[in-house]
Amino acid sequence: MKKVFTLRRVILLMGLLFVYSCAFLFVKIYAEKSILDASAPVSGSEYQETEDIMQPADKTEESNDAEEPAAFSEPVERIVEKMSAENYPMFMAAATSVPDVIEAVTTTEETEATSAPTTVTEAPATTTKKTEATTSATTVPPETKAPEPTFEESEEAFDDETVDDSETADDAESVDDEPNDEDPQLDDTEGGMTEEEFEEYLKSLGIIGGSQPAQPAPYYPGDSLVASKSYKDEMITIYDTAQKRYRTENAFDLVCEITSSEVGTSMDPETIKAQAVAAYTYIKYYEQKGTAARIGTKSTVPDEIRECVEAIDGLAMFYDDKYIMASFSASTGGYSAASKNVWGGDLPYLQSVKNDYDQFDEKNYGKVTTYTVDEVRKKIESNTDIKLSDNYSEWIRILSWNDNIYADQLSIDGHTTAYINGKERKITGYQFRTYILNIRSTAFTVSYNNGVFTFTTYGYGHGVGMAQVGANLYATLGGYTFDQILHHYYTGITIK
Repeated sequence: MKKVFTLRRVILLMGLLFVYSCAFLFVKIYAEKSILDASAPVSGSEYQETEDIMQPADKTEESNDAEEPAAFSEPVERIVEKMSAENYPMFMAAATSVPDVIEAVTTTEETEATSAPTTVTEAPATTTKKTEATTSATTVPPETKAPEPTFEESEEAFDDETVDDSETADDAESVDDEPNDEDPQLDDTEGGMTEEEFEEYLKSLGIIGGSQPAQPAPYYPGDSLVASKSYKDEMITIYDTAQKRYRTENAFDLVCEITSSEVGTSMDPETIKAQAVAAYTYIKYYEQKGTAARIGTKSTVPDEIRECVEAIDGLAMFYDDKYIMASFSASTGGYSAASKNVWGGDLPYLQSVKNDYDQFDEKNYGKVTTYTVDEVRKKIESNTDIKLSDNYSEWIRILSWNDNIYADQLSIDGHTTAYINGKERKITGYQFRTYILNIRSTAFTVSYNNGVFTFTTYGYGHGVGMAQVGANLYATLGGYTFDQILHHYYTGITIK
């Protein structure tokens, strides 16, 4: 009897243990599933995470650029003190992570980022007044459908992460791979124009020593600069590249923080106003596409910034009654770049326009950067499938330009195509800057002498849309108001 009783107890205890184990396993599985369901990003109109890609920007800044105007690399920031890539939010590569709290429905974009070159020497400065620099805002759409031209730019997002140059804007024509017959073509064995020849070319375009800039229209009939609404009455969502998280907050506060990050207070009030309108429009553009703009903020907002945002409260830019892709970068070299020649989307309001005051941007106009043969070899061979010869003078040649000043078709040691960033591509100025050498701009000349490559760049960032330094020069030297600045850089738009 005693043995039977003991055996029954053992069986009973084992049964209870089995039931308890099953219950514990069920609770554990159910709890894990609930946590995953609550935290995972949703598809469709809600947030989706994407891997960072180098802007075209310059996107990441220049270590790679973001294809979408990183809004967009970075891009974008304080004009004199903040000219290094690491100080350009829109040019910095920002890691994407699942948002801690999902508060709204939208997705992420990319911006542009730039890595500073090894050896830098300043070219002799021309004349200009010091201002604060900001980077480009450009981001790259992470959706599965064909995205539009970050960032990065950032650069700069604005300036920044990498973008695929095959991505085009909705309903936009692809970039024509053939060089434009109207653009300069070069075949010389020295790899393109010398710095002196390029300066002469700029003079022939009227960029240097040209006539006085044409005065803007006194007003634009389609505009309505007294808004019927306020940013303060609206909640918007962005992916904040500074805080590395999604934020859904009052639009007025976010626009103030973005504007503070992009241009600070050293710029003219009209430039600050123009930047604020561009920032809000940039966010709304991605919102109307069902995604979240990727852009940086600065928590400290001086009163001057708030006063400027108050002055344009409620305003945005439209084309055909739709918010425009209001990309911006730090500086151009005499002409802005057309979106079709950078990201592939031919947007009617992002065309190349002449910028009359860029020659007075002493920090970015004629910037000289040098690389040794070993540094260039390492960059090219690690970022392409090209194995370089010892014929150094043939390593980098510019064969054609677009938008007057930007390097278009390049050859690297005789190659005009290469395996770059995961696919076979034509070697263009954009590909070169974004994925290979990360120079400040695709408006550049290059020369080789005694083991050293010398690059002279004009501007900073992808060059599409508004140039922040140029906008400030238009305000301070040309007397432009914020709406005149915006109409100059974004063609055919309406502000309301």
